[in-house]
Amino acid sequence: MGAAWRDVLTPRGTPDGETVAVGLVEAIRSGAIVMWRTYADDMPDEASAITVLALSDLHAAAGQAGCAWTLMLDEFGAVIDMAAARGVAILQRARSHHGQVIVISQSAADIEALSQQPGLLSSLTDNFTAFVAHRQTAPDTRDWLAKLMGTRAIWQSTDQTDGHTSRLSGKGSRRRVREFRVGSDEFASLRRGEAIIYTTLGPEPQRATVLAAHLPDGQPTRIGGARHSAEIPVHPEETLPATDRHQSVSHDGIDIDHA
Repeated sequence: MGAAWRDVLTPRGTPDGETVAVGLVEAIRSGAIVMWRTYADDMPDEASAITVLALSDLHAAAGQAGCAWTLMLDEFGAVIDMAAARGVAILQRARSHHGQVIVISQSAADIEALSQQPGLLSSLTDNFTAFVAHRQTAPDTRDWLAKLMGTRAIWQSTDQTDGHTSRLSGKGSRRRVREFRVGSDEFASLRRGEAIIYTTLGPEPQRATVLAAHLPDGQPTRIGGARHSAEIPVHPEETLPATDRHQSVSHDGIDIDHA
């Protein structure tokens, strides 16, 4: 996978001589935070392969852990570009295996634009229960969000006028119509830090100010020293042996390769 992945894929040696690696099932059960970073800009092919493998392992671990878990996927458009099938699968697993998946994308349009899979956004939307939409200026994205958040029924009145429209006649009509809960233009009017928050399970969409999180100074504690509860032993004897050189043997004029 390239030299940049050496620290990620090489098992860690502990002071007491054990060789260990993070076990995702154990990490979920212990409440550990596991962070993955892909080198998509420098090595896109390798990053794509690692993303598929990581999502596959997470999918399997979530099914075995038997407890609550949360997965956050940043730059979701790029993740879907690399591993669309695995991305959809992990969303579906969250619904049935005590989990939740938070996806972050600069624009809803990124998902189909990067993956080149029409209809993928609608398919993914069926797996989401909540949305936080910040300022969007692309008309198609704003229209999609307005339709996503639905409509409400209202009464629309029409008044009759007379006297060259200078006064009301007292007559009119009323009819039942539907309007968008959040108009398309409102998504373009959001200021920095503002968002429309919507959940399919709760009240009407709300315009809110998202408060900045002030984190303490310093680096997070990383796994080091003795074996952590989220790590599992990796035994050298379980690794694949090196392949012997091929030897060519001729039988009745036919060359046969033996490994």
